[in-house]
Amino acid sequence: MKDEPWGIGTKIAAGILTLVIVITTIMQYVAWRNGGVVAPGTDVGTIRLGGAFGLSGVCAEWGEGEKKAAQMAVDEINANGGINGRKIDFMVEDTQCENKTTVNAVQKLVNADHVLAIVGPTWGDAYQGASPVINGSMTPAVAPDTAMEALELEHQPIDYIFSTYAPQRKEIAALQAYAEKSGLKGIAMVWDQDSYSTMMAKLFEEAAPAHGIVITDKHEMPTGIQDFRTIIAKLKAAHAEAAFISFLAPHTKASFLKQAKELGFSGTVFSAADIQDESVLASYKDAMDGVIYTYPVANAGQKAFKEAYRAKYGEDPQGPAAVNAYDAVRIIAVAMRTGATGGEALRDALMKARIKGAFVDDLGFDAKHQVGGGAFELKTVRNGTFVPLK
Repeated sequence: MKDEPWGIGTKIAAGILTLVIVITTIMQYVAWRNGGVVAPGTDVGTIRLGGAFGLSGVCAEWGEGEKKAAQMAVDEINANGGINGRKIDFMVEDTQCENKTTVNAVQKLVNADHVLAIVGPTWGDAYQGASPVINGSMTPAVAPDTAMEALELEHQPIDYIFSTYAPQRKEIAALQAYAEKSGLKGIAMVWDQDSYSTMMAKLFEEAAPAHGIVITDKHEMPTGIQDFRTIIAKLKAAHAEAAFISFLAPHTKASFLKQAKELGFSGTVFSAADIQDESVLASYKDAMDGVIYTYPVANAGQKAFKEAYRAKYGEDPQGPAAVNAYDAVRIIAVAMRTGATGGEALRDALMKARIKGAFVDDLGFDAKHQVGGGAFELKTVRNGTFVPLK
């Protein structure tokens, strides 16, 4: 039997509908593979960018500021047309400042949310469990605060891991230059077994001879310990001029300082940027007075960043790495504008990308996936306030 005219029309229409469905499905699959979500009624997808930040736990002072600064960069990029016409869909997970939950957060972003890249994770040097997930999935991650030297000392592959934080060797050099200028020749070291703390201790000992510093005593402690009285008594009995301390949690440093004051230790205590934590200061105001530590130096670009941050959130940037999160989003966007949609292509584009950074003027990555430039100043706690050391 011959088809009736209406039957032919129906088949043609059905064929066209089937073709449309197939094309739409292919477009959606390609968008999914590229980390994008096709919006209803449009053929342009969004770009999925992940954020893994410590929003609760010991690193929350850093993570909260990083999240807000990263969001600010995303909003600015979207307001200016996005990346090659595609808006950024920013998907954030809380790492909770623990190794297992950092792994869980990164796995969700990679395997469930299918992000193209990740900003974070907060303190990736300490919570290195996420590194195999990042490298194994070929998902570039640009961390605002990861010490690449810690991954280097732990022999961790860094294929897809980058950091916009200044090299830690510069932080140690700034601290030791001050000690040398102050005439401090003998310095003891106390640190815990966290990978970041261990790295800082190794770098401190490695750089000491160049500044005429002798390491008088070394004490490695279990991570999480809070009782330092025995160690402090030994330092006091040895008439130690100074002590360099490095622990995973800022409040652990404050515990050391509190006990040192209680036991009458009169030596200078040196530390690093993570001790500048307002929540810790609120609890250990008197104990922290006099500690000397390093902190990233603000350049001219940071002034504009701080003003924009203050205008958006009604407060100053929280934590020392907020500006680095802002730059992390911006350099990822520059790499993506080359057409790199993920994996090796995006990693290689990141290696070539350069921006005028808010942290350093000419921001790009070297062979160790670190930024060049960046400097540290000396700060102290005086009368319960974090102030530059004059």
